[in-house]
Formats: sequence, structure tokens, C-alpha cells
Amino acid sequence: MAEHTRCHLSQLFGVARLMGELDADSSEAAEDAQHALIALGPQVLDHGQLCAIEVFSALGDPRPGDVLIDMSR
Repeated sequence: MAEHTRCHLSQLFGVARLMGELDADSSEAAEDAQHALIALGPQVLDHGQLCAIEVFSALGDPRPGDVLIDMSR
């Protein structure tokens, strides 16, 4: 696997982990995750859009897909 791909996958998993921590039982952990996501900037939005596209595709509802894809350009 190319180094660029490994780095990108690592970033995506890191973003996914932080997004999961937003629902942490500890408000301190949730706030830390929120601040870390904000610090990452626009890459967080890209990850969120990709996840949303996958969810709507899995649900068989293609309607939001075009909007989300246009937003990612």
C-alpha cells in the first residue's frame, strides 16, 4: 500500500474515532473530541460527507447523494 494511502486511511480512522467520542459519557472527553475535530478543519467535513453518502446509499435513498457529492467538489 502506498504511503499516501496509509496516511489518508490513518487520518480517516482518526476522524471517525473523534466523531465517535462526541457521544462520550464524559463531557470532558466529548469536548476534547470536538476541539480536536475543529482543529483538523475542512478534512472533517469531507469525511462526514463521505459517511453520509454511504449511509444514504445503504438505506437505498439516493436523493441526498447528488447534493453531498456537489458539496465535496
